[in-house]
Amino acid sequence: MTIPHQIAGNDHLGPLVEGLTAERTVHNIIKVDHAGEHGAIGIYQGQIVVSRLLNPSLVPALKDLLRHEWEHFRVFDKHARARGVRKCRLFPLWRVGGVVLGVVTALLGKNGIGTCTSAVETVVVEHLKQQILYLRTVDSDLMSDIEAILVEELAHRDMGEEISRPGPFNRFLASAIRGCTETAIWASMRL
Repeated sequence: MTIPHQIAGNDHLGPLVEGLTAERTVHNIIKVDHAGEHGAIGIYQGQIVVSRLLNPSLVPALKDLLRHEWEHFRVFDKHARARGVRKCRLFPLWRVGGVVLGVVTALLGKNGIGTCTSAVETVVVEHLKQQILYLRTVDSDLMSDIEAILVEELAHRDMGEEISRPGPFNRFLASAIRGCTETAIWASMRL
């Protein structure tokens, strides 16, 4: 079964579905989400290391976010193993990039952490929503797992928005982080 290029007018899934079978598309969704959770783990690990020194009051919340990301990673790892989905070729870079992003934003303080979390999760939330729209007619088990993950990712985004401050630097930082996140997703869909 071949499926159309555009789903709900959003390009997030375009490269995942263009000319592919439903099975191949589901494999790509799992592969990209698995890599993304690997990167998110790195972000929070990097932020925790720096925050222990600079913002110890944030460490419990960051550990909670990290725990969620590990749970999400395990969900996608389970789906990948059960379906024989290979890891994204950029898989190791997701963790390295995540740790670097986590360390740099934590060095900027509470505001940097909040801006990073909000920016990354904004992209992730849109990405997951598009996947859910597609999976409704293709794979209800994976869709249910992604719906549960989406609830936590929305909470992460909201927490990031609460602790970041508005201003020109934050707008620039958030835009750069969203761009990097979208680029990583785009590249991972193709490799």
